[in-house]
Amino acid sequence: MFWGHLRETAAQDANDEPLCRVVISDITARKQAEEALIESERKLKEYSKSLELMVEDRTREINKALAETEDAFKKIDSILKSVGEGLLVTDIYSRIILMNRAAENLLDVRLSDVINRSLEFAIKDKTVLSRLKTTLSKDVNDIFDFELLKNGSNKPLFLHAKTAVIYDKSGKKTGVTISFHDVTFEREIDRIQNEFISTLAHELRTPLTSIRGFSEILLTRNNIPPSDQKKYLNYINNKSVEMANIINDLLNISRIESGPELELSKEMVNINEIISQLVRFYQDNSKKHSFEVFTSEKPVKIVVDGEKIKLVLKNILINSIKFSPDGGLIKIRGEITGDDYQVTIEDQGIGMTMDQVEQIFHKFYRADASNTALGGTGLGMNIVKNIVVMHGGKIWVNSQPGKGTAVKFTLPLACTE
Repeated sequence: MFWGHLRETAAQDANDEPLCRVVISDITARKQAEEALIESERKLKEYSKSLELMVEDRTREINKALAETEDAFKKIDSILKSVGEGLLVTDIYSRIILMNRAAENLLDVRLSDVINRSLEFAIKDKTVLSRLKTTLSKDVNDIFDFELLKNGSNKPLFLHAKTAVIYDKSGKKTGVTISFHDVTFEREIDRIQNEFISTLAHELRTPLTSIRGFSEILLTRNNIPPSDQKKYLNYINNKSVEMANIINDLLNISRIESGPELELSKEMVNINEIISQLVRFYQDNSKKHSFEVFTSEKPVKIVVDGEKIKLVLKNILINSIKFSPDGGLIKIRGEITGDDYQVTIEDQGIGMTMDQVEQIFHKFYRADASNTALGGTGLGMNIVKNIVVMHGGKIWVNSQPGKGTAVKFTLPLACTE
């Protein structure tokens, strides 16, 4: 089979008669070339379409991977920002490449201000810089503490830090991570507890020394007049009571901390009579101070743990006497205010600063923790607050340096008969 091209032309013979001349040309090769070209164009279109589909599929896959990667980065960024522990990452040249929000807040800098800059722009402490260099040079992870003084503050923060070397897949060092968190509160608790242990040892040693001294006198001397014997025994008894009170404070705190709450043995009591009895006792035993009591003559009976409420009143009265070393007037007022019975104990003593007032109910806290400070373990007011709160009441303090202190607490009248 072949392709031909037919061409017809008009002509004349010798007699001028019309003739028809037909010329047939073989165009098989050309047709085959045209078909091949058409087939090539068809295949090219099919391939182009297939390639286009492949590109579209690959583009979708790439976009999906990019979206997933972006989501992953967002999740990592969100996690880093929400972690309470500060995290800072540097390269091998100690240039900052990443910092989370906690680190920004602790160091009082912003990543945008220090990124790709030396670590010194974020941390001035030489200890950190030295430890970082040690970590990089010796490939040894490090743990250490350092102090940080933030702008506008005169109290340093105490930070606990850890460093770790970052390696890539080939084992090559690429940088260092530094994680740190604020341990200022823990350090303050340690300080307060150490002071408490020292204070407790002193508070126990003092009465114990008196007990031992007077008991030795009574044991080694035979000619002691009866009046002196009684006086020495009174000293021993009083100091024993002091030690018992300290131990009771410790036991009460232990019960409060370990839970459940202190057990209350509630009964119907005349709160006005309890106040009057305690004030009469301190009037007889504190000659430098004068006391004024303002309560109604009519009994006010409420259902409380009478012994626990006495402990509350004793602690507050003792503090009023203790922190009024020059004497002065101590006013005690008991009155019904709405649904509560409110007690106010006000002195004219040395008073306290606002900062001291805010901490007065903390365990182990003493307004003056120096060696010359007045006695006390720093537990009394914490126990007082717990007892008042357990009864459903409230307690607060108003004070000014040099102008005295007023302690007020309420007990609900809802449990009256």
